[in-house]
Amino acid sequence: MPLVNHLGSDCYHSALADVANALLESESCLIAQFEANGGATPLYHNLAADLTETSITPYFAGAYLLDPFYTLLRNNADSGIFRLADCAPDDFFNSEYYRSYYLNTGLVDEIGILFRISPDTCVLASCGNRGDKQFTTLKISKLQSAIRVLEALCRDFGLDRRGEGSGVLRFVHRGRDRPLVVVFEAHSQRHLRT
Repeated sequence: MPLVNHLGSDCYHSALADVANALLESESCLIAQFEANGGATPLYHNLAADLTETSITPYFAGAYLLDPFYTLLRNNADSGIFRLADCAPDDFFNSEYYRSYYLNTGLVDEIGILFRISPDTCVLASCGNRGDKQFTTLKISKLQSAIRVLEALCRDFGLDRRGEGSGVLRFVHRGRDRPLVVVFEAHSQRHLRT
């Protein structure tokens, strides 16, 4: 079922995670909302109970304040795809954040998908791999090809917990008005098959 069929439902965040996981072939996804005032709210994750204890609980207890993705959000980064290896500081592997938190997550590669919902609200979908599985350039390219559609869905349909959205988003294609559900379904199916 296409992601847009879940808009406004309780399972929208899990459907978004499914799309991101399928495009990247990632093992896990955490979706969180961040406010300009420093607040962080978990929206969804698909981690097992043991990983929840070592990853999710400490993250929202304050570890997120040292997360390189959170630093991007605080620095008003635009919506986009960010690989942790590219946005982490040079001393990341010697940092307190790495030693006291990140090492315990077991992650070996992580992609952050940032959706700027409003000037004061961002949603981050963090997709990760454990073991020795790295994200390939091809998988990141597939996600990149879908990012603007995902961003539009998140912004226009209110991915954030407030549920504020503008309603029906339509896509104009060759002068004809087509529902986005058709465009996104065709787009995602094409990429999921390759």
